[in-house]
Amino acid sequence: MSKTEQSIRRFLERHFFWIAVAVLIWISVLIRMSLADTTVSYDYTSFVKCITSFRENGLAGGLRIGLGLYFTPYNLLLALFAVLPFAEYDCIAFSSGVADYVLALFAGLTAYTLLWQEKMRAHFPKEYAMAHGAEKDGPTSVTMILPQEEREAMVQKAAFVSVLVAFLPVVWMNSALWKQCEGIYACFCMISLYYLVKERWNAAFIWFGIAFTIKLQVIFLLPLYLVLYICGKRFSIAKFLWIPVIYFIAGLPSVLAGRDIVETYTVYFRQTSAFHRMTFNYPNVYQFALTDYATYSRPAILFTFAVMVCAAYYLFRHKRNIGGREILGLAVWFQWTCVMFLPAMHDRYDYPVMVLLTVYLFLFERKKIWMAFGMNLMAIEVYCNYLYDFTPLPFVVLAAFNLVCYLLFSGMLAQRMSGGRSGKAKLREDAA
Repeated sequence: MSKTEQSIRRFLERHFFWIAVAVLIWISVLIRMSLADTTVSYDYTSFVKCITSFRENGLAGGLRIGLGLYFTPYNLLLALFAVLPFAEYDCIAFSSGVADYVLALFAGLTAYTLLWQEKMRAHFPKEYAMAHGAEKDGPTSVTMILPQEEREAMVQKAAFVSVLVAFLPVVWMNSALWKQCEGIYACFCMISLYYLVKERWNAAFIWFGIAFTIKLQVIFLLPLYLVLYICGKRFSIAKFLWIPVIYFIAGLPSVLAGRDIVETYTVYFRQTSAFHRMTFNYPNVYQFALTDYATYSRPAILFTFAVMVCAAYYLFRHKRNIGGREILGLAVWFQWTCVMFLPAMHDRYDYPVMVLLTVYLFLFERKKIWMAFGMNLMAIEVYCNYLYDFTPLPFVVLAAFNLVCYLLFSGMLAQRMSGGRSGKAKLREDAA
């Protein structure tokens, strides 16, 4: 074997993991590129109409007319596509695809932060409680030094989380195939959660506010922030003002273009009144019964609110157990609860649930990863039902599986919050 070949082999041995990561990421890009020119969804057709309107009326004219049920920022993005010398499908797929990789990046960064916190929780439980509890005014100064091998293992696990997110079917099907923008608001939500687990409150609320300007469904995550405030996390209620301030700023281009101010800022209210079915192609509890929207929509909203109140009380009782890992689990649970019980839920609204559930189970409950696998298969069937009018399983079967997984996850999270299977031994097991 020549010296050159030996050097190449040594390089591959030292860096094979990162070479594999780079190759996998490139493959995920190729998957998206191969689907970019697929235009099978009605949403894509409506976006093209919006882009055409901007071409015909100009930026100010398009904003003044007000296009669809999307708020100003996404309309501005469509206006940008109107002046670019590329096909509409390439522009839409590219913008959502970039968001996919931002989402994957911050999923990995969040995973690394949580793994580090769990290590500290295992090795320094008292100091961790001081740093993340409600009793102290500032974080502890304890610094944990891990062996190089452990740090590298954490980095690699976090990198694998990023790759995993990039390959989730719900992620690439939404951006490349459906040409939708769930990835855009989801990536901003993930950035917000990243700063939330790091307890950088201003950044967390600013990014939450930015996400809210893209999609109303971000509101499903708001109960988490309210519960953290109630449970004594160290931030002022004034932080919530970032959300309306950013929403107001985001709508100014439309107002300055001449659109009525009320129409500009009430687009989400019109969105909530535009749909009058208990479920739109989503396998939740309303696949079984209570399908009359006029009769059951308000009781459904009130029931969901009641579930949230019960959860808030339970979490308040066990607030000492809320750390970064629990915040991620609660982000899954609150959004899952909304899509499970609220009326007029669409087939794409559980997008963040799929991403966060997969990350949570991979990091902390590997034995239950089958749940994420099954939920992602369910999402594929739901997407194919909309895009191709094809699904091998009845929606009532998918709804039953969805409900079972939701209940199992709820029980698992409740046990975790109550301290079940807790203690130093359990913490070390979790961090291992």
